[in-house]
Amino acid sequence: MNVLQHEATLAHMHILRPIITYRICYLLAGTILTHSNVMAQPGSVLRIEVREGDPNPQAKRSESPTRAILERLHSLALRSAQSQWERDHVTGGEKSMRQTLAVTPDALIGMVTISDPTGDVFAAKWTPSAAATGLGIDGMAIWDVPEYNYIILTCAERVFDSASTVETFLRRILEWKRVLPVLQSVKVWHGQLPYGMVLVGSGFLAPGFEFGGRFEIGAWLRGHEVDLVLKIDKACFGGLYPEGSSYVPERFPPLKDRISAWPRDRILQEIGKTWQAAGPMQAYPNRDKILMREALRRGLTSRELETILVAASPRQDFLGLRVDAVMKMVVELNQVPRYHEAIASAISARDRIDPYTIRSLFVMLAGVQQDDFSNEALECVAHCTFPDAPGFPMGAFYYLGERATAETARKLSETVVPERLQKMKGATLLRIGLRLKEEKQK
Repeated sequence: MNVLQHEATLAHMHILRPIITYRICYLLAGTILTHSNVMAQPGSVLRIEVREGDPNPQAKRSESPTRAILERLHSLALRSAQSQWERDHVTGGEKSMRQTLAVTPDALIGMVTISDPTGDVFAAKWTPSAAATGLGIDGMAIWDVPEYNYIILTCAERVFDSASTVETFLRRILEWKRVLPVLQSVKVWHGQLPYGMVLVGSGFLAPGFEFGGRFEIGAWLRGHEVDLVLKIDKACFGGLYPEGSSYVPERFPPLKDRISAWPRDRILQEIGKTWQAAGPMQAYPNRDKILMREALRRGLTSRELETILVAASPRQDFLGLRVDAVMKMVVELNQVPRYHEAIASAISARDRIDPYTIRSLFVMLAGVQQDDFSNEALECVAHCTFPDAPGFPMGAFYYLGERATAETARKLSETVVPERLQKMKGATLLRIGLRLKEEKQK
């Protein structure tokens, strides 16, 4: 790896660092990563702590909406999957259970979908495996919404007789198999809690995420059985679900099918609506990605794309994630030359777009051979020097190292850069010289 490639690697790392609290989780949500067989590191130990009593007995506990979900789940009329889209959700739900639990579901009893303005629901039930039944589990189900998975185990009441039996049970059933985030510990309180609860607690996921990193656990008494519920953010199950399921409210039928009949203006008006969401959905551009793909397919003006790339967002990092998603589609559809002006305007909009996103843009554009952004990169090398993001012009240097001609290299050598970037400039000129020599010898 040469010096510039090393710096480019560092650039990718720094893109994530300032917003690590949720951008990694965005990757895990399946917007970028698509792997489904991610396993935990060997030898990792999950710490489990069970205490007797209420964690906050002085506060008036509010009724949990989870109990309403349980009441609805147990009254559902189930059916078989009727499309590949529904079968994909059966698979995703089952895999999320297998990557959270040591016990596994056996045969699918049935599933159902429910339309909901706040987010369509997928629900399914399985018979438990023999091993699960032996531990006191009588049923396994999932209540799957765009932002969370509720993994539900119907258990024998005896499992919750004491803190000791609860701890033993949790140690036997919990087995986190995801690489990131890692479930490091689970802490619960056991006892006679308000609203029929017999258990309440949470899990600690690392790294911690500002959006999309919740792991909650609760149990509700129902007759002579107890429903144990694990509420886990959808981002923790990246790659297990098809695109358009996680953090997209319209799922049954999927949004991509619905919008085929929408007029063009409505599609543009819908972009950005999830920024107003109250939950973690506000941080994920998954819905916008689907809308943008359809908008690009129908055709956008350069001005329209520029408006999308530099929109007024609640936070700069939210906009950065959207820019990442939109630009990947522009590149994928080979439309970079068509929108050169809009992309160049976004790069120069340094008062409206965060510097880490500008760097990401250059790294992405370096692989697009059909267009040239050397002039924009030279301008950034000279002027993209924000004091709160030292060194972020690495994206522009990387672009020039990969794409600059001999004439562009001459201009770079004459460009004045801050002292802290002199080594970067020298490494870039060296990289350009070596690359041009290699190209000439071919």
